[in-house]
This record gives sequence, structure tokens and C-alpha cells, in this order.
Amino acid sequence: MVSVRGLTILAAILGVASVMPVSLYAESAGAPSATHKQVSLPRVLVLATGGTISGKADNRSAIGYDAGAVTGQQLIAGVPGVEKLAQLQVEQISNIASQNMNSQIWFRLAERIRQAFAKNEADAIVITHGTDTMEETAFFLDNVVGDARPVILTGAMRPSTAISADGPANMYEAVKVAVDPQARGRGVLVGTE
Repeated sequence: MVSVRGLTILAAILGVASVMPVSLYAESAGAPSATHKQVSLPRVLVLATGGTISGKADNRSAIGYDAGAVTGQQLIAGVPGVEKLAQLQVEQISNIASQNMNSQIWFRLAERIRQAFAKNEADAIVITHGTDTMEETAFFLDNVVGDARPVILTGAMRPSTAISADGPANMYEAVKVAVDPQARGRGVLVGTE
């Protein structure tokens, strides 16, 4: 994963970062161990835009696929264990192939991110995106969002219905980075396999 601002290698973050555990327990002094208090998970807003990560095999072709055929909610449902990292809320911004990304969708993304942070709806944002134009979207958002909270873009090289699809692992890692305290203040981050 690479930071748009300064091209910082995010792999270094993953190598040294301690990801927030599934649940943290705080035991009050002198209280019996049965009275543990559970601390809530970080809140991550997933904004889905389409791309190969949400692609589905095309029945008309042995090698083709339709980009943007799977919803963000369906993507999250296919990622085992991600619910243990964060409280997830998923919104569909668009469902297009990334070569069809345009300024209208960029402005919609930027506005939704600003709104989510201003209203304290999320601690971090993960955006699913096609890889063809992911860096352009990241560059735009890095210049207009202006918030230290993490914004992570992720995508995939193989569609969601492919054998050994990489989208679920990339999504899991994107959420893992989004909740890591060391991702804060690093600008918009991009990561794929």
C-alpha cells in the first residue's frame, strides 16, 4: 500500500503497527474478573464505487467479467472476519468500471467523506474502486478532503467470482489499515495486491 502524499510505503506501517484487537477489556481495580467492560470497535464507512473488485464473471465469455456487478454490501459479506476489526457501514456511491470514473463521482465521494467526518459518523473511510483510475481518485481526494482520519482506497486484479479472487483479502487489509492509529495523518492511501 502506498501513500499518495510522499509515496510512503504502507507496508512499513503494517509491519510495525499494532492493529486494534477485536475487543478490548478494561478491568477496574479490585473488581472481579466477571465484570469486564467491552470497548466498542472503530467505525468504518465503506463507500463502494465498482470496479474489478465488484466484478462478476460474464456468462458470455470464458475470460470476461462485468465490472461493478456486485454491491458493496455483497463484497463485505464475502470477507470473513472483517466484522471483528470494525463496525462497518456500507454505502453504494456508484457501481461502474473504473475507466468510467468521472468528476461527478469524485465530488460525490469527497462530499460524503467530508459529511461523515463532520458529523462524526466514522473513524475512517474505505473506498472500493477499480484499479484503472484508482490513483487519480486518490490524488483528487488527498487534495480536497483535508482531514487526518484515514481514507483508504482498495481494489482487485481479479473479479469477485474468480477462482482465488483477491478482493476479499484486499478489503480485509484495507479495513485493518483504516483502524490502525498509525494510518492517521498519512493522507489518502491506496492498496491492492
